[in-house]
Amino acid sequence: MRIERAFTTAGRSPYEAIGFRTACSEIRNPDGSVVFRLDDIEVPSAWSQVAVDVLAQKYFRKAGVPTKLKRVEENSVPSWLWRSVPDMDALEALPEVVDAVGGKVPVLLDSGIRSGGDIVKALALGAKAVLTGRPVAWGVGAFGAAGVERVFAIFAEEMQRVLTLTGVARVCDVTGAILFRDETGGLRGL
Repeated sequence: MRIERAFTTAGRSPYEAIGFRTACSEIRNPDGSVVFRLDDIEVPSAWSQVAVDVLAQKYFRKAGVPTKLKRVEENSVPSWLWRSVPDMDALEALPEVVDAVGGKVPVLLDSGIRSGGDIVKALALGAKAVLTGRPVAWGVGAFGAAGVERVFAIFAEEMQRVLTLTGVARVCDVTGAILFRDETGGLRGL
């Protein structure tokens, strides 16, 4: 098998036509204390601060990257190539977390949100909000700020569809009553 070179030139860096700059990303608490800071990140010159922050938070800090994953067995695919998905058992533990904090702090879900249905499900299980890291990073990587806007527009469209199908008029009216369980007792997708 021979692979022909299509978009690069032998002996030249594929990055030489792209200007780079160093940037900084920082997260602060409402009281002003620093949660995370990363200096001297080298990024393309055209990137906005939002793009820099997404890169730093998701790929260097790993915020929003699911920590509990399970492998999905696929026929005729070697086990080392099986894809991983967020572990839904961890999502099902959300009501216990909400009960444990007793309303003293808002519970935010930061794992495995990939659709508007996932957002509605997390809210139905008691989360006050969700963090949507990876889809935002995909949007930034694909189309910059316009990509992020499109990701949120898709989430809004999907959420509206789920709310309509479950008979709920507003997001603030979402409760656990809209959730469906499969024959094993596990949560079904919305």
